[in-house]
Amino acid sequence: MQKFQKSSNPIPRHAPPFCQEGKTTYKLTSLNIPSTVKSDGKTYKVTAIGKNACKSYSKLKKLTIGKNVKNIGASAFSGCKALKSIKIETTLLKKKTIGKKAFSGIHKKAVIKVPAKKLKAYKKLFKKKGQAKTVKIKK
Repeated sequence: MQKFQKSSNPIPRHAPPFCQEGKTTYKLTSLNIPSTVKSDGKTYKVTAIGKNACKSYSKLKKLTIGKNVKNIGASAFSGCKALKSIKIETTLLKKKTIGKKAFSGIHKKAVIKVPAKKLKAYKKLFKKKGQAKTVKIKK
């Protein structure tokens, strides 16, 4: 579970579902979207990141996306201007499962690390998802 700094600001409507009520995520610097979560003794796969999930989290610098994620919503990480390191563990992403501008406005020198066997496919896939041309995609 992520650790959050206390703040008087309520959670924004588009906050990820694993945020705790009464705490803000705008101060997050690192975010790990896990492969699975446990709730009431049951384990569930995390398969999607919602539309506008972490939009404009200006202090977010590092992001890890788990191996079961199949969908990334439109503008999910847009406006995260400090986001410089993204690690994608999933091999399940396809052209239609990543929303428009999912990574627009991230740091222009960001590095997206992807699984080695998906490097070529993901380079093509991420090309039109809003990030600057200077963003590097590597294994």
